[in-house]
Amino acid sequence: MRADDSFATRRWGVHRLGVLGLVGTLLAVMLASSAAAAGTPRTGAADPPPYLANATDPAVTTLAADLDISIREAQRRMGWQEPAIEMAGELERALGDRYGDLWFDSSTGRVKVGIVGGDTAGLAARLIARRKLAAVTDLVPVRHSYAELKQAAAWLNAQTTRANPRARNGLVRGLSVWRLPDRNTVELALPRGQRLTSTQQATVAAARQRLGSKLTIGTWAGQTRDLSCAWSFNGASGKTVFNCDPPLRGGLMMYTRSGTSYIPQCTVGFNAKSTVDAKWYVMTAGHCGSPGTTFYVWQPRDRQYHVLGHMHRCIWGQSGSGCVDSSDDDEGIITIDNVPGWDPKPSVYVHAWTGANDHTTENPGYPIYGTGGSQLGMRVCTSGAISGTSCGNVERFTGVGGLAQVDLCGEPGDSGAPIFSGQKAYGLLKGANPDETGKLPPACQDRLYQGITEATQRLHVAVALALP
Repeated sequence: MRADDSFATRRWGVHRLGVLGLVGTLLAVMLASSAAAAGTPRTGAADPPPYLANATDPAVTTLAADLDISIREAQRRMGWQEPAIEMAGELERALGDRYGDLWFDSSTGRVKVGIVGGDTAGLAARLIARRKLAAVTDLVPVRHSYAELKQAAAWLNAQTTRANPRARNGLVRGLSVWRLPDRNTVELALPRGQRLTSTQQATVAAARQRLGSKLTIGTWAGQTRDLSCAWSFNGASGKTVFNCDPPLRGGLMMYTRSGTSYIPQCTVGFNAKSTVDAKWYVMTAGHCGSPGTTFYVWQPRDRQYHVLGHMHRCIWGQSGSGCVDSSDDDEGIITIDNVPGWDPKPSVYVHAWTGANDHTTENPGYPIYGTGGSQLGMRVCTSGAISGTSCGNVERFTGVGGLAQVDLCGEPGDSGAPIFSGQKAYGLLKGANPDETGKLPPACQDRLYQGITEATQRLHVAVALALP
């Protein structure tokens, strides 16, 4: 484990040192002391973490390609990601107000743990060592505790929800709130190219006064465009829609019907079961359809559209949609009307990477063994019915189980696609942040996903999990 405010010392032998040797020794010690005071990290003697992710996992193969590192090194970095996320809760409970959050350095994969007032009793170090993560974890001195920033974010979210006008295309328009663990602040992002209303201006002023050093002011595009297929298929582009015969799994296209036409609408996220009556559902984005909307899946074996089910419940920030109105949630569940016929499985269809290099291996039944909450810098993947499989690191997030932003690929029709990593479910693809003119960012940048923890709680379902 590295500690930014510590440095190595060594006990010299009893042999006499010459004058020049003594001067050299003193100079070396002075330089080492200066380096430590400047925050130069020290590599500890702890053993490397024993965790290794699967070499063919898409998060591993894309990480190796993106950072030009070996598959073995990518396996190591992805291997310690989940134990570190699990450790975050242990640290919070043990350290209380001295815990300053946990995040990942996206360039090195190292684990960063914020500590308020220093780890004077060595409690954090012992917990980290127990998880066998000491060799890849840095303790970072911070001013504000995780609890303080969590409370600040909750207050600020409530203020911006009241201040922002209702967006016509759902979710957030105007002020936006993000947590920045690596900067030990909460960010209030102002919309680029939009004039703030008097209420929004008052909210910014109140936030500055109330939160002080806990607040960072940033900017963002100012609106979110959902990917529910305002886009239509263009044969000249060569883009295809992904369909599959049963079993039903994440990553397949769902269609709605208009007259005699079937329109690509959204992607299957995760199969799930009700925590109330154990009925089967498909989890997807809430904006994919109003309650009662019928969805179809095309089966290649008979080249026919088959009824999947209907939107049973949706939560989305669009007034008049029929969904439960929520300013920052976007999740829904679709009934599976013929469970034996569809044979829903706890898996995702992972595609071979279709970029310049093959970064992922095709897996028609990538198993999902658990669910988890997002952390800044962690690596996640998606598998959309339009864009296929891609991966990226979490850049911003509102909370462990809430909304997160990541650079991965998603286009209209990919909405609702599963977000996963290390065989765990983390969320549902929601949309993208367009610029101030309404233009979407490049195809694989600034995509948003709804955290799975919040989605399952609000929809009263549990993601279907494979047996280890």
